[in-house]
Amino acid sequence: MQALLVSVTFGAMSYKHTPLPLSHSSRSLLVSWLIELSSSFGIVYLTSLRVDVLDECRLVLFGLFPRTFALSVLVVDGLIHLGQEVEEGNIEYKLKLVDPTPERLEHLTSQLKWRLTEGQGEALYELGVEDNGFPKGLSADELTKSIATLEKMAKSLAAESSVVCRRQGKEGEIVEVLIREARADQYIDIRVAVCGNVDAGKSTFIGVLTKGQLDNGRGLARVNVFNHRHEVECGRTSSVSQQILGFSASGECVNYATDIHNLTWGDIIERSYKVISFIDLAGHEKYLKTTVGGMTGNMPDYCFLMVGANMGVTRMTKEHLGLALALKIPVIIVVTKVDMCPENVLKQTLSDIQAILKMRGVRKMSMVVKNDDDLMQSIKAVQHDRVVPIFLVSNVTGENLDMVRKVRRFGFFLRACVFVYVYSC
Repeated sequence: MQALLVSVTFGAMSYKHTPLPLSHSSRSLLVSWLIELSSSFGIVYLTSLRVDVLDECRLVLFGLFPRTFALSVLVVDGLIHLGQEVEEGNIEYKLKLVDPTPERLEHLTSQLKWRLTEGQGEALYELGVEDNGFPKGLSADELTKSIATLEKMAKSLAAESSVVCRRQGKEGEIVEVLIREARADQYIDIRVAVCGNVDAGKSTFIGVLTKGQLDNGRGLARVNVFNHRHEVECGRTSSVSQQILGFSASGECVNYATDIHNLTWGDIIERSYKVISFIDLAGHEKYLKTTVGGMTGNMPDYCFLMVGANMGVTRMTKEHLGLALALKIPVIIVVTKVDMCPENVLKQTLSDIQAILKMRGVRKMSMVVKNDDDLMQSIKAVQHDRVVPIFLVSNVTGENLDMVRKVRRFGFFLRACVFVYVYSC
């Protein structure tokens, strides 16, 4: 009898792998099986699957997990099925946009304006995907014309478009295009708290991201982040400091795109569509009150939990993770110093992190981000606060730092946006 092979995974993590006979693929069986796996719900991979069973699975998933359905991706024979398009929200499916008539173009532009409104100025278009989520794909010529049409629509609304991801469909290529409104009088402010154990590389990480220069391994990058002289001398943060990272509407980093040696905060904000405010917090145990004050007083939207690959999970790592969970702040884990860490020690550190995330009171899925596909999945999933992305970076060699920059650049998943209006006098 032909079998329906079902497994539930997220990223590189596998939680369940079960073969089911097609004759038993009824709604009641699927419901009971998916309820059993609800605690470890991720991506559902289905092979040897009929179309009617696929539709049945999608209905069951949406019925069980209406709020977290965005986490689910049905993968059939290696192709990602996104599920039925949702009328609300800032994600739009389009099979192709080839040479539309003026009336059709006007309708499409109005539709884009609605998606931008839903996404507070940002929208994501899936080109080459049917309304039911089937990844058909487009030829090279159709894809070029569709992207050109989308760029024309975006320019008519004073918006910028950029391709953020490409993948293979059934009959061609599929692209994800991010569209942002270019607003001259306002910008989006996102606050990110950076915490973790002492010597985990928090200040160095912020210095490398905001200044665009790698560390020399002896603390060069962190000097620009410290507030006091004694912090520079001992290499440890004892106060709360802030640094900003600006992005234009096209997604380019404003901090780097200049010949001027140092831009002031005013210059960065004036040129930016989105500004990321990094809040550098103390890691030493005796400064825990300072860290708690920084986390509660600055109201961060996200938390970067830094873990040294060579030190692993420490007591203060658990304290800071518990603080972020208590404040209901989505957590993104960054494992630093991977360039100097032996492979077996790094593997043990990742195992310890994943074990903590599975503990009672946390109950979150971990996802090690290794490529652009993992990155886009984590961006879409982190808003539900069920998934914790894990990045493996090095501030000395620059390994995977581009992945972290893309999280900030393509962060259309914002749970709460603060619009700051700028008026010129």
